[in-house]
Amino acid sequence: MRSWGVPWKFGGYLGRGDGVRAIASGSHPIAFGFTMALGLCLYCALHGELKRPLYRIVGWAAFAFALIASISRGPWVGAAAGLCVVYFTGSESLDVKLRRAALGSLLVIGLLALTPYGQKAVDYLPFVGTVDEGSVVYRERVFSVSLQVILQYPLFGAHSYSGSALEELRQGEGIIDIVNAYVGVALGNGLVGLLVYVGVLLASLFTVWRSWLRSRRVEKSLDNIGRALLGGLVAMLVTLATTSMVGLIYQLYWILAGLSAGYALAVSMRAASSGSLADSSYAHTRYMASNWR
Repeated sequence: MRSWGVPWKFGGYLGRGDGVRAIASGSHPIAFGFTMALGLCLYCALHGELKRPLYRIVGWAAFAFALIASISRGPWVGAAAGLCVVYFTGSESLDVKLRRAALGSLLVIGLLALTPYGQKAVDYLPFVGTVDEGSVVYRERVFSVSLQVILQYPLFGAHSYSGSALEELRQGEGIIDIVNAYVGVALGNGLVGLLVYVGVLLASLFTVWRSWLRSRRVEKSLDNIGRALLGGLVAMLVTLATTSMVGLIYQLYWILAGLSAGYALAVSMRAASSGSLADSSYAHTRYMASNWR
């Protein structure tokens, strides 16, 4: 198939309900939504640097509307989880945050209830919506059937799905769509491969967490970047449970891991140069060594 005169291996546009799912340059609606979910979380690092409120609103609106236009519910859930992490790691007290979150939620729900689009919006939500319920059922089936195969080949996985219990998941297009990155890795590489795969993100999450705790005493901008990266990592961990490594997701996985390592280095060097540690090289060596214990 050719799209706009360019060879395109992902097929044509996809729909959900009565809407067309945005793809843009993401190669797939889920990959596009995944990119926008990460963008929303990472934008939190820049939000405080923009002095004009209009610029901040435009930034939020661009990412939010693009995420909604993808009509990809996995990235929606991932974005919500990531933004919660960013919000609740802020400097305000937990009571204030909870009150603001509750008030904001009630306001949004109330406004939607007053419009003819309220019920339609609910129908598109995961787990409670009625639009494309088969997608949720298929994901549940993928997990339960795949678990049987994983238990047969627990350490290093199965080399082929052919002839296994997964055959019942084969769709009309002739493919078995493993819409769960963790399950896909465990099927092909076993629990050993899954441990390595998840370990990269968990190590990044732990490294950013430790660095962020230090950054709060060093510089406000590093504090914001740390919170944004924590939100992005959580959004990725959640969303990967709802999709395979399609399109740009593979590249984003390693980009976020690299940003996490760079952030840890930046915090370590900034802390040393600010006088909190005497020797920069010693501080960096000691900090990196402690992360790998």
